[in-house]
Amino acid sequence: FIFGDSIAYGAWDPAGGWVERLRQWLFMTTRGEYNLGTFLYNLSIVGDTTADLLPRFPTEIAARQHGDLIVFAAGINDTQYVNGRPIATPADVCTNVRALIQRARAWAPRLCWVGLTPVDEARTTPIPWMPDRAYRNATIAVVDAAIKQTVADASIPYLDLFQAWTTEGAYRHLLHDGIHPNAAGHAQICARLTAWLHQPGSGASP
Repeated sequence: FIFGDSIAYGAWDPAGGWVERLRQWLFMTTRGEYNLGTFLYNLSIVGDTTADLLPRFPTEIAARQHGDLIVFAAGINDTQYVNGRPIATPADVCTNVRALIQRARAWAPRLCWVGLTPVDEARTTPIPWMPDRAYRNATIAVVDAAIKQTVADASIPYLDLFQAWTTEGAYRHLLHDGIHPNAAGHAQICARLTAWLHQPGSGASP
C-alpha cells in the first residue's frame, strides 16, 4: 500500500510516477504459476498533507486485504506557506506521523517512509498556479529532518531523498515544474525503493 500526495500519485508523469514503476517491477519480479504477482495499491491523493491522510487511512486500509508492506510518502504539502504563513509546524507533522505509524502497524508487518524532495524555489515562490502559496527548501529541510527522526525513533526505514538530491546539486533537472519530479526523478525514486526491497528483510534504511 502506498499512501501519499501528488508526487506519489504520479502527477505530470505520463508513465504514472514512481509508484506505477514500482507496481510494474513488483508484478514482473513476483508473478508465479497463476500470474498474479504482487498487488500494489496507490492510495495517494493530490494535495494531501499528513493531517489529511490521518483521518482517511483507517477507511482506505480497512477496505482492502491485509498486506505485508505500507509505504508512506507524505509531508511536503505540510511545508507550504499560504499567504506568507506556514500551514503546519514540524511538531504538528511529527504528531501525525507517529499516529500514522501506530495505526499502520496493525495492518502490515513492514513499514517504510519516503522522504521529501527539494524544490526549485525560482518556480515555487510563489507557485504559478496557486500564487497565494509557496514552497521553500529551508522549511522542507526542517520538516524532512523532523519526520526522519520521528520515523527513526519508531525503527521504521526512511528513504532519504532531500539530502541525496541536494548533495547531488543538480537536482533541478529532476523536477517537472519545480515541485513534482519528472520521469527521470520518478525513475530515481523507484530505483531507490527497489534497491531497498532487494535487501534481505528490507529492514535497514534505504
